[in-house]
Amino acid sequence: MTTKGGRTVQIQEDKILLLLTLIIGAVVGLVVVAFIVLTEDLGARLYPAGGAAWRRVIIPIVGALGTGFFLARYFPNARGSGIPQTKAALFLRDGYISLRTVLGKFSMCSVTLASGIALGREGPSVQVGAGIASVLGRRLGLSQSSIRALVPVGASAALAAAFNTPIAAVLFSLEEVMGDMHAPVLGSIVLSSATSWIVLHLVLGDEPLFHVPAYQLVHPVEFVFYAVLGLLGGLVSVAFVRLLLWQRAYFLRMPKWTVWVQPVAGGLTVGLLGWFMPGVLGVGYGFVSQALNGQVLVGTMALLVVLKIVATATCYSSGNAGGIFGPSLFIGAMLGGALGGVAHMLLPDYTGSVGAYALVGMGAAFAGIVRVPMTSVIMIFEITRDYSIIVPLMISNLMSYFISSRLQEEPIYEALQHQDGIHLPTGSRIREVLLTVEHAFRSEFLLLSSDDRIDKAASFVDRSQGAWPVVDRGGLRGMVTTEQLDAAMADGLGGSPVGEIVPVAVSIEELNEASFPHVHPDHPLETAIQRLAQSHLKSLPVVSRSNVRELIGVISLSDVLKTYSVGAPGQPLADEAARGKAVPARLLAGVAAALVAVVILSGFLNYFYRAERINRASRYYQAGTQLLAKERYDEAIEQYRNALSISHTVEYRLALARVLIQSGRLNEASIYLNEVLRDNAAGALAKPDLEKLYQGLGEAEFAAADYADAKDAFSNVLKINPGNRGAAKRIEICDWMLSRAKF
Repeated sequence: MTTKGGRTVQIQEDKILLLLTLIIGAVVGLVVVAFIVLTEDLGARLYPAGGAAWRRVIIPIVGALGTGFFLARYFPNARGSGIPQTKAALFLRDGYISLRTVLGKFSMCSVTLASGIALGREGPSVQVGAGIASVLGRRLGLSQSSIRALVPVGASAALAAAFNTPIAAVLFSLEEVMGDMHAPVLGSIVLSSATSWIVLHLVLGDEPLFHVPAYQLVHPVEFVFYAVLGLLGGLVSVAFVRLLLWQRAYFLRMPKWTVWVQPVAGGLTVGLLGWFMPGVLGVGYGFVSQALNGQVLVGTMALLVVLKIVATATCYSSGNAGGIFGPSLFIGAMLGGALGGVAHMLLPDYTGSVGAYALVGMGAAFAGIVRVPMTSVIMIFEITRDYSIIVPLMISNLMSYFISSRLQEEPIYEALQHQDGIHLPTGSRIREVLLTVEHAFRSEFLLLSSDDRIDKAASFVDRSQGAWPVVDRGGLRGMVTTEQLDAAMADGLGGSPVGEIVPVAVSIEELNEASFPHVHPDHPLETAIQRLAQSHLKSLPVVSRSNVRELIGVISLSDVLKTYSVGAPGQPLADEAARGKAVPARLLAGVAAALVAVVILSGFLNYFYRAERINRASRYYQAGTQLLAKERYDEAIEQYRNALSISHTVEYRLALARVLIQSGRLNEASIYLNEVLRDNAAGALAKPDLEKLYQGLGEAEFAAADYADAKDAFSNVLKINPGNRGAAKRIEICDWMLSRAKF
């Protein structure tokens, strides 16, 4: 309905959330695309091909020093990966993420990753995406419950664009960010992920993150090696997590004035390691691609596992901006490749390629470090688009997850939050419990200071309460009971301060449920009853999740029973009255305007970037042709690969495949050739292009000693062009080789 005075349109917020989800998916997709392009372009300028070795030492140090200053001074919430910060915003601050944090995360991570710091871009993208959703929700005047619902929507959209994995992005948002595989916002999360993925493909094109050779299980004995890989993946994951947490605890104990310079420790570490082993620098997806195609020595991969663990743990713990997703995949690929190489040397007739083990290792390390087993399986499948590896991947992931969870009970993100004094609820409970501590605790209560005399405190307390909170300058110190006061009086300590019988904890880690009984406002009343019984206290302190020493109130058994008898004084925050709140017309107009702006911007960027992409791809292709003429195969491959990642033409694919054949990388060459053949199922290729395709495929398979397949390919060349005597000659050679093989 409408009113004449205010012209207010009465509609429900959930009616426009669907539209807002599309906007968030598109905006986040564009921002993540800009993040990827900016990072890669800046990194290419800082580390040009053939650049001096000193760059690998100086640039990470300078980058860490510069970003460290800005992170400490202007963007304190932009440090680290962004996943723990996003969860804290969702659970503790009703989805509030400031625009400053979004801008700081985007800019600081761009510089950090481009300078070679050994961290990833996916975790930061999640915080940026969640922050964009939070900012849009607040600017449009949505309620707190709606803003909270938009945070995982933005996170899913960001991960879908950053990893090019829309399904895994949905699973990660449910499995890790929300902790609920049945979250009511599932539909919105799926929609935003799909929208962001579409934007990514419109702007950057359709290309998987890695190209891998076709997988084939050679013998059932390989399952034993995959199980061993899962075991090693779990052990390596535990080593990485424990090293990172140990180093971070050390940096957190350092004086506060050193915060801005601490990231230099990570820059120095990765710089020195990168001097000898360039693969340590940055995320290292280039080395991962080589490992997946069996182009890295076994010893080199084993060494990179150790060096990457040290480099990433130090970079993260010292406070640089960046995540651990990418490094986890790198560590897993090197571990799997090293094990696969050893297995192939021991049993060459019973094991597959090294690349298959590297691929499975990526999932095993990710499952062990990040602790999202479902996401890790689907993510590897989406990254590589190879379903045949799924069973070995599930075996290794299960083993890695089991070992990691047994040896390191706390998942890494939860442990990082605990180091910061943040204790989030476990599971899927986001203020959806009917009766919580929030409904029962008392905010007005007697408070004792640690400096109060024991005899004076004993004289004026209400003994029926049984226990009272004691505070000092740092906040809550603990609870003092009637029995403790009476015992101190009997020992002649009446003139001593109360603080002597309530000692202060040395570190945050000591403030656990056993040594420091407490509850949080969002705990169910059942938890309060259980902890009252376990602690043998008549009252418990109610503290903040972001700081366990921040006292909010107290709760006793009588308070709990009174709440149960009366019922909730009001609905929890998740059921706030705003659910039926009227939304002004300006909100609808704002959403519509934002959608129109996003559509126009997406169309413009698509048109502009498509023309720019064509020109850029052509430049890469020409550069590759010039390098090929000079027989600089590796550099030519890189240029052709850049051209193909921008524009997926037959010419570029064939050019890349031919130079791969010339450099002896036959498995990878056959991937591109078969992709062209598969895409030509509808007969889109002209005869000259089809002839080139079969010619290249025949050369690859002939050089790889797959003579029967090579003969078929060359026969297809003759069918297209009967006058091609080169192909005919190759068929004669194939026939001769096949006849020799029969003997």
